[in-house]
Amino acid sequence: MSVDELAILKNSRRRDANCAHCAQPIPEGRRDEYCCRGCKAVASLIRAASLDRYYDLRRGPGVPIGELPSGPRDRKWLAPIKEKLEASEGGERVALDLQGVHCSACVWLIETVFSRYEGGHLEINPTLGRAELFIPSDFEIDRFVDEVEAFGYRVSAASDKAESPESDKLLLRAGICLALAGNGMMASVAIYVGLDEGIVYQWAREIAFVCAMLAVIIGAPVFVRSAWQGIRRGILHLDLPIALGMGLAFVGSAWSYFVEGGANYVDTLTVFVALMLLGRWLQTRVLERNKRQLLADQGLDGLLTRRIEGDRAELVPATSVEPGDPLLISPGDLVPVESTLIGSSASFSFDWIDGESRPRTIEAGGKVPSGALLVSNEAVRIEATESIESSMVFSLLSGKREREENERALAGLPQNIGGYYVIFVLFASVASALIVHLIHGDLILTLESATAALVVTCPCAFGIAVPLAYEVVQTQLRRAGVFVRRPSLFDRLGNVEKIVFDKTGTLTTGLLELADPATLDSLSESERSILYNLAARSNHPKSRAIATALEDRGESGLDTSLRAREIQGKGLELEIDGAVYRLGEASFALGESRGARELADDGNDLVFSRDQSLVGAFATAESIRPEAREELKRLERDGKELFILSGDHRARCLDIAEELGIDASRVFGDHKPEDKARFIEAHDPEITMMIGDGLNDARALQTALCSGTPSIDRPFTASRCDFYFISPGLEPIGRLFSRAKRLAKTVRTDLAIAIVYNAFAVSLCAAGLMRPWLAAILMPSSSIGTIAYTLISLRERRSPWRS
Repeated sequence: MSVDELAILKNSRRRDANCAHCAQPIPEGRRDEYCCRGCKAVASLIRAASLDRYYDLRRGPGVPIGELPSGPRDRKWLAPIKEKLEASEGGERVALDLQGVHCSACVWLIETVFSRYEGGHLEINPTLGRAELFIPSDFEIDRFVDEVEAFGYRVSAASDKAESPESDKLLLRAGICLALAGNGMMASVAIYVGLDEGIVYQWAREIAFVCAMLAVIIGAPVFVRSAWQGIRRGILHLDLPIALGMGLAFVGSAWSYFVEGGANYVDTLTVFVALMLLGRWLQTRVLERNKRQLLADQGLDGLLTRRIEGDRAELVPATSVEPGDPLLISPGDLVPVESTLIGSSASFSFDWIDGESRPRTIEAGGKVPSGALLVSNEAVRIEATESIESSMVFSLLSGKREREENERALAGLPQNIGGYYVIFVLFASVASALIVHLIHGDLILTLESATAALVVTCPCAFGIAVPLAYEVVQTQLRRAGVFVRRPSLFDRLGNVEKIVFDKTGTLTTGLLELADPATLDSLSESERSILYNLAARSNHPKSRAIATALEDRGESGLDTSLRAREIQGKGLELEIDGAVYRLGEASFALGESRGARELADDGNDLVFSRDQSLVGAFATAESIRPEAREELKRLERDGKELFILSGDHRARCLDIAEELGIDASRVFGDHKPEDKARFIEAHDPEITMMIGDGLNDARALQTALCSGTPSIDRPFTASRCDFYFISPGLEPIGRLFSRAKRLAKTVRTDLAIAIVYNAFAVSLCAAGLMRPWLAAILMPSSSIGTIAYTLISLRERRSPWRS
């Protein structure tokens, strides 16, 4: 056994240690009781704010927080709300969208935070992810939003989310049909046990038939519409035999009612419609919940910027920007169009454009590309040199992914399973009728046999058990921090042979860390305190790396009386008792000296000095996701071919690949967004999964067979992917494949059970032995048996797997 295999075997043994905040397994390498820094930060806030009851209210494990975004956040969407509040007299109603509200404990926590403000009223709808605030004009809404987001939630202005989701409409239909089924069954049972004449018999017969008719009118359109859409696309999915079964069974029951004076199989038909609607509701509900966990992606329409008009900065849609417009960009803002930097130099992050994890300094007069993020602590002025239609942001955000695949496809089954089932239903019905006619020669008995075959071969058990299987699997994935947005993903996962990873933000956390935290040991306690007070006052990723390393050591005392000065593009400066401390590039901290050049040549990108004398030198590196090497090895053992596809320099990609054990021949760097899409197109897109997190991955994500992202901080990427995950490591990808494989096996077994049941039922029809009361027993019994098998086969027999 190789060294890698021994390491994987060792790490794959389940540990009992779970995160003290979310109760998910703690990855190897964490030295505290939390699975990630986000959970640690949020847990500390909860304790500090005396909100510990949150853990008592939460049922079961929570979801991991992941890495909380550092630096300022884009709050331009708050400006119109604040203006509206200030102009109001007495108060205003404000609607906000919430991301990350999972349970009643989340609702309680946000309501408790709100209750600590004076005045106002708050109502939260966790189903819609919507908060309604009724607040006075002096309410500090920006501070309230900051507090809520500090606990790991995300807030934005209310979008145009549907107030009545599709699942609610399906639940209403299912509820009505279940009530009709109950009434119809009571009337039919009376007939089965001997009621066969008189006015009560007529009432029972009419009630049973009317219940069946109303159930078909209410429920059948859902499946007829879906089946017709599939036929128009050349796809015959399972909704076709369901719709056909409802229609033909109703015709047979109507013949029995109007011609024969009976009410055969109407109760079975009503139950069938109700169960099919219940199954469709189960299938729709989880997907809607997963989609609503994210803030709405408003695309370009939701992208705002500040245009300088006279002595004011007006908030305008980015789509209105024209060449020559002066713009004000605040820390954390996205640059909407290519522009020229006016005034002093500034630092920008380009990881969403080219995958470069380290910010770059742009001097005054330099070009700032579209899609860059300002990471400096002060706002800057830029002048647009292009319109939004010509920008890279426009090209990446203007198009939404519209798949034409079969969204009703079932994992592990042929795409046109519905067509095969229709042929079987029609053949069974005709064959039963012919056999009965040849044996008995009775036309009425022949039609009853055909009707019975149509009713009993309806995919009732299959139609309820399979949606339940999808519900169970997606619920298990949600608990592990994996959210599926498209139901057809499970069907497509079986075809995936290649997985292409972006580097920055996907294989890595997107954050920098100290390459060797032990270098801090050479500093005295007072020097580490001064270093923290310098690093904590900057949003620059390199400074954040030092601040985070010191926080992990428990050395995070911030002295608010100190005043640090940031020199754009160079570093930070702080004066204490006449001594000048600096943190930044070597030439800034030590001056233009030979020692400074040597430190820079040795890979030290941050130098800490006192009066230009060296105190400490530090190198930063990209932070790889926890247990990433083990997870990638597991995927390779499962037969997946792994690639790295990044816009960052290939040399950096090779360093990451070497650490993760990915062959250099499958590492590709320096790829622009269009190059990434072309790469996917040229390397078997029909068997490729793409995992990315930035704007530069958007086209490649749309090109691949299926796509996923760990990025939920901005909804641009997640809303274009088939799934997203929020756990700190890459374990969700392997978990998704394993659950999809198990789901496919369960669905195939459910189909086998349905085939055996239908063969038995059709045999009874052909022999002329099928009776309405027997059908009323057989169909629910087969459904209960199939559901029981589905639940047993998909249950989690032990704690969730982790590497």
